[in-house]
Amino acid sequence: MKTDLELFQEIKTSNEKAFEILFDKYYKQLCSFCDFYVKDSSLSEELVADVFASLWIKRDTLLIEYNVKNYLYTIAKNNSLAHLRKNKIVTLPISREVENSSLSSCLPEKMILDSEKENKLAHILDILPTQSRKVFELHKFEGFKYKEIADLLNISVKTVENHIGKALKILRENYKVKSSLFVLLLKLLLIK
Repeated sequence: MKTDLELFQEIKTSNEKAFEILFDKYYKQLCSFCDFYVKDSSLSEELVADVFASLWIKRDTLLIEYNVKNYLYTIAKNNSLAHLRKNKIVTLPISREVENSSLSSCLPEKMILDSEKENKLAHILDILPTQSRKVFELHKFEGFKYKEIADLLNISVKTVENHIGKALKILRENYKVKSSLFVLLLKLLLIK
């Protein structure tokens, strides 16, 4: 399997298959990420489509030397914030909507189970302050390292550490479990 950087190098040579692989790998994650900002799944899809359109259009001139994932998330964040600024939208934290796009999720019983898991997870995470929740989700569910989160959100690594610590403390206090066990429970809720 090729790395993101290898795929990007192939995209620079107009390799549509490499573009498709990168798109499939990050599209859904980026939509969830944008939805955190704009609270509108259709708009999130448009913003992410713009991210990939920009990647394809600018492929000849783009210079990504280290982390394609960070680049995609940064552009998605910038697109989301630009939309909010342009439309002068103030958002309040709300639960994430359930989105199931795989064919297996078309079965009614699977949709109900997935919906219940998403609702439990959203309920658990709703007790976190907005910024701590965002940092916690990026680290625990999206696999970002502290430095990557700091760069993405324009905050210090120490602030990222503080948000993770704060989130775990709140979750432990509310659910009376050890942090590693709690994260395992959250991941089990995410398994589909």
